[in-house]
Amino acid sequence: MINIKIHYIKNDIETIQLPISPSSYKIKSSKNSASINLLGFGEISDGGTPTLKSWTISSIFPSKKYNICTCTPKSNPFDYCDLIEKLKDNNIVCTYVITKTNVNIQCTVDDIEYSEEDGSGDVYFTITFKEHKEIKLTTNSSTETYYTGVDQMATPSGYHNLATPYTVSNLAQPSGYSNLAQAYTTSYTVKDGDTLVNIAKKVYGDSSKYTNLISKNNLENVNDISVGQVLKI
Repeated sequence: MINIKIHYIKNDIETIQLPISPSSYKIKSSKNSASINLLGFGEISDGGTPTLKSWTISSIFPSKKYNICTCTPKSNPFDYCDLIEKLKDNNIVCTYVITKTNVNIQCTVDDIEYSEEDGSGDVYFTITFKEHKEIKLTTNSSTETYYTGVDQMATPSGYHNLATPYTVSNLAQPSGYSNLAQAYTTSYTVKDGDTLVNIAKKVYGDSSKYTNLISKNNLENVNDISVGQVLKI
């Protein structure tokens, strides 16, 4: 017995069921990682961060109902193409679902190709999807507050003195730092499991800048740190 998996493209307006399920699919899930060669130590990896999943499917929008159809198709197969084009052009976030699997992924349509090939009126298509992730920003009421000294920055417009706290909402992020808290922090306390490479990743947003830590702290080598040690950054 054939184990038929039904493919759906769902959004807030409608659900598109592919009338003929793709014969196969392959979801790519990887991560960005960088390798660094440390003098006297060798090559290490910064661990990397996950990238967005992506996948491509190919099948047919049929001109009539075949035995292999999982539903009654639209009378005009190009109506499917128009719907997919609309999702792509308007960057509409969808959920791609394949029954009898764990595939249930928020995504957007990156690309669609379609053509007629055999005179049957069927439309052959290939669609590429990319995972979508929401970015949630904190409001002023929940923003963590940072205090700075006179030697670090000028008073922002609208504040009377430096006793007024600086928050993420009223400061621009200086370049060269992975976030605002790190930009106005002058030291880092070494924790268990830390290396200069991952500390550089945390405080500068760039693991290759571990040499800055060596220079600023007069360290002899990349291993010259201990738990509890306070490093200048």
